[in-house]
Amino acid sequence: MFKFDQCPSVFTRKDNLVAHHKTHTGIRFPCTICPSTFKYKHHLNRHYKNVHGFVNVPEHHRARENVITPQIQIA
Repeated sequence: MFKFDQCPSVFTRKDNLVAHHKTHTGIRFPCTICPSTFKYKHHLNRHYKNVHGFVNVPEHHRARENVITPQIQIA
């Protein structure tokens, strides 16, 4: 069991403890379309899908969407 030292929360997995710790830091994930903010990124992604009608594409993929990849021919 993983006990959190700032509140009475206890977790069975360390990654859940780490995720919970972020809620105490005040970090929020803002929607780029409306003024909503979320404690967890997966809640933001669910918001994008359910409210705005699309699945959030990670930013590092967005930059490559319009890039033409050169074709290489092997002789």
